[in-house]
Amino acid sequence: MQSTNKDAAIFDQNIIKQLEESISKSSVPKFLHLFVEDSSLKQDEIEQALFDSDFETLERINHTLASSAITFGAVRLHNLCRAVEFNYKEGQYEQAAIALKDLPSLIKVSNEAINTYLESNYK
Repeated sequence: MQSTNKDAAIFDQNIIKQLEESISKSSVPKFLHLFVEDSSLKQDEIEQALFDSDFETLERINHTLASSAITFGAVRLHNLCRAVEFNYKEGQYEQAAIALKDLPSLIKVSNEAINTYLESNYK
């Protein structure tokens, strides 16, 4: 299994600073709130797909979550999703399922870190 890099930061503020420069600082909170909402919904979808053993749906949702996670600074979540994606591509479904068990808690702590950042930087 590919490493999930548990030493990586949960949330990287530097990525958000770059995002602020790319779009506009006033737009960032809206996008961060949307990410928090969407990642929570994806968590529910992943849990259902795991229950249904729907690997195609798991792979699709996981890929989307990985991309949006890195865009919004959720580095460790991105790394876990990429590791799961690697496992799927290698046909290592059991290892992917084991890694996915960490996903709900990682989404929660990532979203908490983002919300804390929002509260501290966008009053």
